[in-house]
Amino acid sequence: MPQLTDPFFSEVSWGLFSIFSARDYSLGVASTDEDPVLERRAIAQMLARRVDALLITSVQPDLDALSALETMEIPFVSLHRRPSGGPANFAGWDDVGSGLAGATHLREIGCQRIAYIGGANSRPAADGQAGYIQALARQGSVPPEEYIVNGDCGESSWQAFGFRAMLQLLQLSPRPDGIFCWNDPVALGAIRAIEGAELRIPEDIAVVGCGNTHSDNWSSIPPSSIDQNSPRLGASAAMLALRLVERPAMVPQSLVVQAQLIIRASSQR
Repeated sequence: MPQLTDPFFSEVSWGLFSIFSARDYSLGVASTDEDPVLERRAIAQMLARRVDALLITSVQPDLDALSALETMEIPFVSLHRRPSGGPANFAGWDDVGSGLAGATHLREIGCQRIAYIGGANSRPAADGQAGYIQALARQGSVPPEEYIVNGDCGESSWQAFGFRAMLQLLQLSPRPDGIFCWNDPVALGAIRAIEGAELRIPEDIAVVGCGNTHSDNWSSIPPSSIDQNSPRLGASAAMLALRLVERPAMVPQSLVVQAQLIIRASSQR
């Protein structure tokens, strides 16, 4: 996984553990810190331990990077980030649908200038941005280029990035009155910047995050969020991995967990 300290990945890990422990399997977890070199090293170390299967949230975008696993006939599941290049076992969400739902909600509560804060070089963030653009297109509008701010997926603190990105958006004229954020830590940082500018949430600017992680409870203004049910995703991915261990030649499967909008104070107009 990219970042073990991220509450999203912590909840996914709990879902994995709940299934594996009940089946007398142990779970080993490695953090890659969004570094392809560390990822390749972690995979090599796991293979040296003769693991039964691997679940990978890969920083590498294509299947070629994972070809060693296929050569060694080690079952693997791409978790959260779907690789390009062909069919593969995958467990994740409809990220386009999440972006569509978040931006549509902001439209429905009256926001006219909706911005997006996301992550560069990330398939889920890119899909979330595509959904955001689709939502605006359905209303006959195209977001200005400066309304889309993407940060490096290697950010050490997504809250700090959300804060900086929101300060950048606040300098625009006209400034956005709705913000859809790629994840909840980004949304929390954006909320802090808006409060620091002495603007009202959601009256002046409404905010929607993504993930619905437990860290949301610590915000002075609880953020609306797309609940992706992270523990359920972990459990679904674990079940798929176990089926692959039992039937390695199984046709590649794609498990997509549906997300749900949770409305809280940050967009409750």
